[in-house]
Amino acid sequence: MLSDPSPIRPAFRLGVFPVRLAHFPGEYEIVRSVGQCFEGDSMPRSARSFPVRLGITLMATTLALAACGEREPTATEAGATLKTHILKLLKEVNAQNIQITDPGGKDIPCGDDKFKRTFAAIGQDLAPERTASGLNEMMLSALKRVAEYDLVSIGKPDDVGDPMEMVSKPSKTSLILQSSIDGQYSVRGETQCLNRL
Repeated sequence: MLSDPSPIRPAFRLGVFPVRLAHFPGEYEIVRSVGQCFEGDSMPRSARSFPVRLGITLMATTLALAACGEREPTATEAGATLKTHILKLLKEVNAQNIQITDPGGKDIPCGDDKFKRTFAAIGQDLAPERTASGLNEMMLSALKRVAEYDLVSIGKPDDVGDPMEMVSKPSKTSLILQSSIDGQYSVRGETQCLNRL
């Protein structure tokens, strides 16, 4: 606990506001009353206490980090990422005879001068008798080795193969694991609505 301060003495004037310093033995000088922003370098160096300097430094660092935050990908960049994720996913489950069913590459308008891109592909499983839902579950497991995706929904009970929707916040992409034919993987995806450039 701080000891009683010595008598308050005028330190300097700031515009029309007097600024007084209270002195505590062994402690930094504490500004007792402050009017407006200090003009120029009128504040005594001794009054620029460590807590004040530390606060200014932390504030400047926070603003710098915010300014240097990660840039949101464009629709083109996210579309390229989407294509990579889908093809890598099919490779992870060892799909054969991969065929691209939606090559994407087109900017699809979605309002507010934003655009999205799509991509889709299918591939054959080594075991043609494997059920569609089993294939979707295999892709779900393999996706962890491809990129960071979260499961957000599973298809309705009457949907063939129990399609699963996955979303990746970092890459601004989403996937639908939608195998509906035994022995055939099927996955499609799209980006979020993003700037074209």
